[in-house]
Amino acid sequence: MNEQADFVRAWMGELRSGKHRQVFGAFADDTGAVCAMGVLDRVFDTRAPVPRGVVLVPYGLLDAVVDWNDGDRLGFEEIADRIEAWAVRAGIFDIPAALAQADAEVGLNAGLDALQAVGV
Repeated sequence: MNEQADFVRAWMGELRSGKHRQVFGAFADDTGAVCAMGVLDRVFDTRAPVPRGVVLVPYGLLDAVVDWNDGDRLGFEEIADRIEAWAVRAGIFDIPAALAQADAEVGLNAGLDALQAVGV
């Protein structure tokens, strides 16, 4: 079982769920809207205690997510797509070699389309 992959998938699922209202430039607001990191916090709260030494979120991804949410003001769907691409490139998700090659040859969007087509 890959705890990191499961956790990142759960985060992406929550971002894509439509259950969360998005806020920019803050973790949360008084209406209950949250940024992408706030969604991460909600996912983390549903998990069992994490064993010492287990890294659930890849190094560097958190800073990127803050930039995508607050700097670029991307919606949760787009942020989830970027997290997915990051996880694939970081080797967190097992994907067929042909998809990885297609992503390298034709770019991020084609690779994401192929991943979504196979349910990753």
